[in-house]
Amino acid sequence: MIKKRSIALMIFLSIITLGIYPLVMMCIMGDEVNRICYGDGKNNMFFLGAALLGLVTFGIVPVLWCAKAMDRLQDNAYRYGPAVNPQHSGNSYVLWLYVGALIGIGPFVAWAYFISDVNEFAGVYGNVIPLGYTSDRAQRMYLLQNANFAGNNMNNSLDEGGFSSDFQQQIPDDNADTAYGPMAFPHINDDDRPGVDGAGVTAGRKSQTGVIRGISGMYQGFDFPIEHNEEVSIGSNPSMVNIVIDAEESYISPMHCVIKYDAMQKIYLVTDYSSEGTFTADGMRLNSGMPKMINRGESIYLTTTQNTFQLG
Repeated sequence: MIKKRSIALMIFLSIITLGIYPLVMMCIMGDEVNRICYGDGKNNMFFLGAALLGLVTFGIVPVLWCAKAMDRLQDNAYRYGPAVNPQHSGNSYVLWLYVGALIGIGPFVAWAYFISDVNEFAGVYGNVIPLGYTSDRAQRMYLLQNANFAGNNMNNSLDEGGFSSDFQQQIPDDNADTAYGPMAFPHINDDDRPGVDGAGVTAGRKSQTGVIRGISGMYQGFDFPIEHNEEVSIGSNPSMVNIVIDAEESYISPMHCVIKYDAMQKIYLVTDYSSEGTFTADGMRLNSGMPKMINRGESIYLTTTQNTFQLG
């Protein structure tokens, strides 16, 4: 989770530590910027490296680093919904740093602007599944118009353990064979699987519930129920996704893809957020950040066929 920081306290600590504290915090917040903006194809270098380069560039590199980080936060803000609105650009940072230095408080104002922009994401990071990244304004409008941050995404907010409320970690009994990886789900037999005739499944539930079935990989043979309009995320970062796959397995991204079920049309919408790709069964790679319609019964795989899921 991104921590919301007190600007006044951080400025005070920077003064009494003679500049050491802000150096440490900039390194931490630089990592947070990379996590917030993951998927936009960019990556901020570790701030300590920028600070060292500043010694031979008259301080220019760290200034540019901060300015670009702030512009990057503004560029990615739409992915977290209209409630997130960083107010300060990289240009304002540079102006306050240099021009404001003439009145003495400029550097403190510039740093306060940077902290304020990162704080904008403190309430949503980890609680909202970000939209896919695109630089096209028309595509951004399309994604925003079809998103429901106050509904679907917020209903899938993560609990303190890092899992969605619909995907609480379960403790199996001693004879259970379902404890696989960091999350354990009850296995659903074919006769009881949602959408298939079987005991204990009501007709209403059949029409509203789909299933994500593991075909290969660490979840082979496991079924994950998914309700109408529910979004299920898959990836390697337990704090970001519902279904966690080991990071070392087949180059799985922290947030690899998100699957949404539309029971009315009996289709799935799969959105790829990965660096290595999400593919349909015939090998077609999904466009990053753009929902792809997948029919029930079809399969997708993450990076390689080693991790294949059928959408039933």
